[in-house]
Amino acid sequence: MVEAKKQHRSAYADRLIAALSDAKKSDNELAAHLGVSIQALRKLWRGESQALTAENNSKAAGFVGYRSDYLATGTGPRKYGQSATVETVSAATMSERARSIAERLDALTGARRDLAYALMEQTLSTIEAGEAPGQESSASAKRRSRKA
Repeated sequence: MVEAKKQHRSAYADRLIAALSDAKKSDNELAAHLGVSIQALRKLWRGESQALTAENNSKAAGFVGYRSDYLATGTGPRKYGQSATVETVSAATMSERARSIAERLDALTGARRDLAYALMEQTLSTIEAGEAPGQESSASAKRRSRKA
């Protein structure tokens, strides 16, 4: 039973971390907004404390632009105005490799975490655009060739 609670806390922390990244906000900004210490949030990231109180969950959701019920449970649309059919990925359905990467990201703090998320988002955007990471984008190549 304790293990199930720990997994739930971890999934909650994963959703909150993803929401912060999506909103391009830091854990320091969230802590200040909630009026809690950064150490309290980091305990949450590590699964050493329970999810935020209902009041702070609601404040955190507003801060990152997410629905509080999504942050709390991981079900339903992430943001207001999204269709209820939006798929959500829970920690239970994540692949072992994705879970390992998430744990490594969670261990990072501050600027290192922000840099890791930025690089990951940039790489995924590049791949989704059909280009190989590290290659110059076609738009950048066109701009460069016009300057020449």
